[in-house]
Amino acid sequence: MKLLLIAGAVIAALGAGSNHMSKDDRISAVAGYKQWEQATKGAVRMGPRLWTLCRHPTPAEQKALDDFNKNNPHSNGYFRVYMNDLARAPLMSGSPFPPGSTLVKEKMVGPDTGLIARTVMRKHEKGWNAKTDNWEFYVVTKDMQLEDTKDSNCISCHSSKSKMNWVYRTYVSSRAKH
Repeated sequence: MKLLLIAGAVIAALGAGSNHMSKDDRISAVAGYKQWEQATKGAVRMGPRLWTLCRHPTPAEQKALDDFNKNNPHSNGYFRVYMNDLARAPLMSGSPFPPGSTLVKEKMVGPDTGLIARTVMRKHEKGWNAKTDNWEFYVVTKDMQLEDTKDSNCISCHSSKSKMNWVYRTYVSSRAKH
């Protein structure tokens, strides 16, 4: 009986049956992302419809975006993508991503201002979640807190790129490819 209780405690501690990292582990996985190589060459402009798909801005963030765009004829948001070392080669070549590969997309009001949030894609071991090809999607706020969001927008959009390992590559800088 004692052995059974110990085994149950070990399984629970390891998170058996759970396909989610803890909040602390999710934050730790991206804590130093600013030191990673950028996949984009600076900030990339994207249209307002696409910009809001990953995560809608809060009312305060929308006001900042509206204020920024008041005199801006382009009225777009911006993003910048960072990749960890594990993600670099697959992102450049289109080969499969190994577990631990992580991409962080900063969403900003302007090209160098107004960080709204970070959207994260992190690849896990085979069997983690077959519906997402073992990718986890989550949002980290500008003050490095895990945001309680649904990942259905991420999944519905990125699943259209399932033949490309669920990753869009149109933004990848030629500078990053070398």
